[in-house]
Amino acid sequence: MSAPSDRLTRALSLLDSLEPGAPERVQGNLEAFHPDTTELVLGYAFADVVGRDGIDLKTREMMTIAMLAAMGTAQGQLEFHMRAAMNTGVSREEIVEVVLQVSVYAGVPACMNAITAAKKAFEAAGKAWASLSFVDHVANARSPTHCHSAASSILYTLRVALMTGPLQGPTHRVIVANWLRKTKWPRPCHRGRHLGVVAGA
Repeated sequence: MSAPSDRLTRALSLLDSLEPGAPERVQGNLEAFHPDTTELVLGYAFADVVGRDGIDLKTREMMTIAMLAAMGTAQGQLEFHMRAAMNTGVSREEIVEVVLQVSVYAGVPACMNAITAAKKAFEAAGKAWASLSFVDHVANARSPTHCHSAASSILYTLRVALMTGPLQGPTHRVIVANWLRKTKWPRPCHRGRHLGVVAGA
């Protein structure tokens, strides 16, 4: 096998920084499909695009999570990039916030799929998932009259949306209003939220 090009070397180095050991696994899978695939796919993705200056790697990974979650068709990639995001310094709480943002702009089904991916990513990364999972929080959320925070109110709204169908009309407006008002959970800054919305659109 010929020596990797400088482009591919840079791509593999960046991929390894996202998840140590990933280059060997991914490269093996791609080359088993076709020898040119590694250069074409990894070179383009990680050397030509992800490795560009202008946006730091942590922000890129949060944007990638938003895009993959909104797509709803790349669960394996979503789990990988959630793990990678944590390796770049993204906190568990920030990932939760990105997933919640997805519920507003891509719908609750996409959000629920992303929750499943997040739980797997947290477990794979050796990070303790809360004793009561986020899905359970949604299922057990109390009505707005009993909510003690905007975060609780958002969970209740998600529960209603799950029970009554897709987000629409008043339900959608309540989620947006509560999202903008909520203050208790650690969350990305407004700049980060808008980048997430653009990425997932």
